[in-house]
Amino acid sequence: MLQSLDIFTLGVCSTLASSAFGTVFFALWRRDPAERHLLHWALSSWIYAVVLVGLFASVGHSLALGAMFFALMGFTDILVVSGVYRLNGETPFRRWMIVPILAPPIGHSLPILLGVADHSPLAEVSEAIGLAIAMGLSGLAVFARAAASIRAARRSRASRSWPIFPAISP
Repeated sequence: MLQSLDIFTLGVCSTLASSAFGTVFFALWRRDPAERHLLHWALSSWIYAVVLVGLFASVGHSLALGAMFFALMGFTDILVVSGVYRLNGETPFRRWMIVPILAPPIGHSLPILLGVADHSPLAEVSEAIGLAIAMGLSGLAVFARAAASIRAARRSRASRSWPIFPAISP
């Protein structure tokens, strides 16, 4: 028999895990402050933990408070990406990053503004779509950056190959 999920327990576990990750990233950053990407990741984890506590504590919340929590949820995704950019020595924040920050609060607010009940299946699907857009764009940015790094490494390796045996590098 399939048992229902205990959402509260999952939330507590996620909060504790995120707090632990944030603490580890912060401790690593304190050891070497030049590694600023670690601070981005620490803040992402800690803000996510605060958002989870806030969402559980504010059941029956106002529309503005819910939208703020969902915007912060999108911002946590952006901090992961900005940390990756910072790690690669690039500008950490880009204009496109506003979309993953705005998609979750729009997904949360739109059904309520249209008169749909707050915890109806349509409202929950709309929230999930907003969060999926934020996570999808953030994940795509990280994977695109990784692919660009791999291509650059291959080009660099290919330029150092021996002319007679291109597959063999000195």
